[in-house]
Amino acid sequence: KTDPTAGRHLVWTLDALAGGTPEATFPLIDALKSSPSADVRAQAARALGMRAVPIAVEPLAEVLADANVDPTVRLQAAVAAGRVGDPKAVPALLAATADADPYIAFSARAALRRIGDWKAAAAGLGASDPKVRAGTMLAMEMTYDLDAASALAGFAAEPKHAPDERARALFLLAQGHRRPIPWDGRWWGTQPAKTKP
Repeated sequence: KTDPTAGRHLVWTLDALAGGTPEATFPLIDALKSSPSADVRAQAARALGMRAVPIAVEPLAEVLADANVDPTVRLQAAVAAGRVGDPKAVPALLAATADADPYIAFSARAALRRIGDWKAAAAGLGASDPKVRAGTMLAMEMTYDLDAASALAGFAAEPKHAPDERARALFLLAQGHRRPIPWDGRWWGTQPAKTKP
């Protein structure tokens, strides 16, 4: 019955007073699941993600997987799942990489990168939906990780996959061959992108 604007502020007041504790976490999970206001649900997801609350992974994944939920709430659930960093969210994030909303799909890919469990994420390369396979490959782009490279190499070597998808996997492997030099904190010139990797 609370006004949605007041509910938004209550989420952050609760987080400021008791963020990360069970006293704050359970009401925020309840708000994420059942608040009639999409804005309050989105703010609850953000607050749970900012505190990286591990028990919020399953509710966040459920919200992300429900196509009937407001896109803003799903977007914040994807971001929050990445911040929590629990591999249990990987299946829901893989499905979200194929979302029609480009912001949700991008956030799901970014969350997969943040979690970094490429053995679990490699399951997306075997998905029946070509959009999930493409989204998984995009998540692995410029990922300098042996598990991600092994998954792409295995996909590229498998003749049963479509030739264009195998070529894409091979391109991503080649792209990840040379890692850019990490920034050393000094000035690197006016056009850093033109420097050799």
